[in-house]
Amino acid sequence: MPERAVIPLVFAVSLGFLAGLAAAVFEMAPGQAASLGVPAGALVAIAGVASVIAAPIPPRERVRIAALRALAGACLFAAIFLGMIAFLKSGHIFAAIIWAIVAGICCAALAVKPREAGEQGGPAHTHR
Repeated sequence: MPERAVIPLVFAVSLGFLAGLAAAVFEMAPGQAASLGVPAGALVAIAGVASVIAAPIPPRERVRIAALRALAGACLFAAIFLGMIAFLKSGHIFAAIIWAIVAGICCAALAVKPREAGEQGGPAHTHR
């Protein structure tokens, strides 16, 4: 996992846990939970974009990696947020398990390492 990918990971997990806990404890209605979750998800997406600033990535791939990290981070946040609400507020353990699986997939998407500058893609272009 690239060290810069930890930035959206930490934001997504911590905000997902805290916002989901707050939404469940205060027994927020769906609209109120959305008004808490949407800005927090936007912060996670901004953290995903900020994680590629000055990274040793080819410039044309920087936008692609930023978009993928923002999307994967926001999806990870949403999965943790909705899983916390499903388990703590509604008591649906099966739904919480499904959200945990989705969160694991999103976490794996964040762990993908981008190519370094000067590195070519494909197995025929490996450097030793």
